[in-house]
Amino acid sequence: MTPLELLHSGGWVEYALTLGDGCPPALVPTAASGREREVDLVVIAPTRAQARKRGWLADACDEAARALSADGLVYALVPRGHRRAARRRLRAAGLLLDSRLAQLPGGATPRYLVPLEAAVWRHGLTHLIGARPATRRALAVARALPFGEPLLAAMLPEVATLARHPGGVGVAAWAAGLGEQPGAGLVVATSWRGSAGPVVAYPFAEGARRPWGVVKIGPDSAREAAALGRLAAAARAAGARVPRVLGVGQVGGSHVRRDTLGETLLEGEPAARLLGRAPERFDAVAAAVADWLERWNAATAQPARPAADRLERELLTPAAELGDGLPPAYRDWLAARCAAVAGSELPLVAAHNDLTMWNVLVDGDDLGILDWAEAEDAGLPLTDFFYAIADAAAACDGYVNRLAAVRDCFEPGGRRAAAVAPLRERLRSSLALAEGVDELAFHACWLHHAANERREGGDGSFLAIARWLAGRVAA
Repeated sequence: MTPLELLHSGGWVEYALTLGDGCPPALVPTAASGREREVDLVVIAPTRAQARKRGWLADACDEAARALSADGLVYALVPRGHRRAARRRLRAAGLLLDSRLAQLPGGATPRYLVPLEAAVWRHGLTHLIGARPATRRALAVARALPFGEPLLAAMLPEVATLARHPGGVGVAAWAAGLGEQPGAGLVVATSWRGSAGPVVAYPFAEGARRPWGVVKIGPDSAREAAALGRLAAAARAAGARVPRVLGVGQVGGSHVRRDTLGETLLEGEPAARLLGRAPERFDAVAAAVADWLERWNAATAQPARPAADRLERELLTPAAELGDGLPPAYRDWLAARCAAVAGSELPLVAAHNDLTMWNVLVDGDDLGILDWAEAEDAGLPLTDFFYAIADAAAACDGYVNRLAAVRDCFEPGGRRAAAVAPLRERLRSSLALAEGVDELAFHACWLHHAANERREGGDGSFLAIARWLAGRVAA
């Protein structure tokens, strides 16, 4: 799945044609078969040299109009200085111009496709895009000017024009299968994980100032829908706002949209952004997250069971996966500690398993919790707490050093340890965890994330935490 497929009226592309050598590879549907007539998508993407070549744009626009199917889409990504000419040529070829979209950031791997329509642009910059605050403010101010759209269309590094045949089905009409006609406003975001993560769309009804929902397309969509079906009610009863499923599976009659999940939109600001702007809010955010987790854990706790098997799986398996990244003495210590608590009983609780502050929305005193694809009914206690609190501390410091954030929160004398320790003790006591079990859950949390990081090719931040833990027990 590539972002351009979601702009097509059917939500997918079987036949595509690329004209020019300037298209970022990440935008080209790799599964689409090339042919020269009745194609679903034509990408016009000249290099600067091609755009300057006499007659190139005119010929490309004419070829696009001939090749395009009745409900197909043209995506014209043209260098600065040639965009007005491209729009004239598209009209001259008999095509109807639709919205203009900015690729943010510019370059070979854009994360966002954002329409320049005023309300959609404003909401995208203020609620959906994780760019630097100064950059977002400058772009929002520029669009608010009377000539803001043509100014941005002329000046931004990467801007595309959408075009189609008159009478053809509109942009992203497939989203109507989830409840509302989106109009021309559809913000598309790719994952920081690249092809391993979902493509996410935020559809806007005509004239709306906010999207009416969120649509995720990816292999985890069905799993997230199932997790919400099992866990959302208890999470809401514990005091969090949780998305409601609008639709899952086949959407809008398309035979390939089986990996689609539509959800309601949650209001609020990502806690990561809030804490980056106001790190003094750490104590309040940490307490709110801990309060919710305590209620949710109490509501979902399962009868205690012997700790040995689960702790060994959660500790020794990821430690073995990390291999030479960890000293053998640490793996021996983990095995010995598991044996020491083997006779203890361990309650399991529902776990979100990805409680980063980007997945926590703050709206006044309320919390919203997003992205449930990794959630499970029976997880280790306190692991959500450890990860969320350390992530909140990292957000306060701009995510420059995750290990420092963990130490700030959980090492005696750490900058935030005095605020965190009572929250940890309260959660431990509420679940009546045996002595030493919460410490092993702490290790399990970071070993789990370090193993995931290795599989997904991360930057080594979580492995550094695991190595710090190894050094701490060896001291």
